[in-house]
Amino acid sequence: MRRKALLLFLLPSIFVSTQQSVPAQSLTPLWTTYLSNSGEPLGGSALYGSDAWIAQSLETGTAPDGYLLNGPILFSGFGAPTTELSFYSDDNGVPGVELGGPGIIFSPSTIYWFVATASEPSESSGPVQVFPKSWNYASDSNYSSSDNWSLLPAFATSGDGSDWTIETSHGPFQFAISGSPVPESSVFAFTELALAAILFSRKK
Repeated sequence: MRRKALLLFLLPSIFVSTQQSVPAQSLTPLWTTYLSNSGEPLGGSALYGSDAWIAQSLETGTAPDGYLLNGPILFSGFGAPTTELSFYSDDNGVPGVELGGPGIIFSPSTIYWFVATASEPSESSGPVQVFPKSWNYASDSNYSSSDNWSLLPAFATSGDGSDWTIETSHGPFQFAISGSPVPESSVFAFTELALAAILFSRKK
């Protein structure tokens, strides 16, 4: 299965960002952090790899036309260049179809899954040394949000990325998501109408 990967170099308990640069003259941020539990106390970590997938569930807010993931996506854990992070749709309470990483659009009031995996196995095997990869989880279920986003308590694990098992044995995995609302369709329609009126008046 081809996976569009968000590749990050990760260090233990350090948050690494794919933050886009914001022009110095900008008076307001180009994005908002909608959901984060990165500031919560560390409860532990779980290994992930080609034989151990991890997915954390979340639900988006109520922006009428959804959200564009054009801001930083933060991840707490340990990884390597082969770490692959992406978002999946929800399929009856488990991860469904892979959607991609930064730049995708989330629908409003919809459940998604943040999925971590890697090309290598999750632990050393035989004489071959494999660097373990882990995703930190919080010791509680607290989080900060805006625009009615929610961090759901359930996470899921899988041995192959296809058959998933729902887990609630510890706190949610730590991450933060930023983006901006997709402009409402009516705004685009009004803009197009205004441009058409201007062009028509110039021709006359």
